[in-house]
Amino acid sequence: MTITCDTKLSPHRETTELQFAFYRNGHNVQEFSSSNQYGVPSAQLEDSGNYTCEIKDQSGSVKKESDPKNIRIQAQKLSGVSVRLEPAGGQVLAGEKLEILCSVEKGMGLLSYSWCKQSSLSCDTKEAAVLEQRFVVESVSEDYGGEYQCIVTRTATGDSISSANISISVQGTNLVLEV
Repeated sequence: MTITCDTKLSPHRETTELQFAFYRNGHNVQEFSSSNQYGVPSAQLEDSGNYTCEIKDQSGSVKKESDPKNIRIQAQKLSGVSVRLEPAGGQVLAGEKLEILCSVEKGMGLLSYSWCKQSSLSCDTKEAAVLEQRFVVESVSEDYGGEYQCIVTRTATGDSISSANISISVQGTNLVLEV
């Protein structure tokens, strides 16, 4: 996002060098400089607000401030939740390591990723401003099997999206007793 501060000088002041500063909600976001633009490379929800620019001449004897301009950054709708398992297929032996990669195709801002078992109220949850999150179970227990979902929630707005149900099957280890 780029905000530009335009001004028209009277004909007898056309050669006057100007300095520009930018403010969001009254707080300075860019100090005075010769650039009449303020850039935000990757706008986030928290970049929303009332923006103003202030213009002054080199001596500071003439200062003017623009009217506020409200800019609202809208969150991209969450979409495309997918789950990848290692080992693939959702079948794992008790005691083995299981890795779950939960990803979202589109989303921005701080996201909360939850890996939840359908038959219980417990979820493993992690927050990050990334499009994927890894959950690791170092040693799967036999009772870990069941139906799971990955739920991604945008922290700022509370909107969420869920993956399809993922079936995890845990096979017990065979104990052989030799006499």
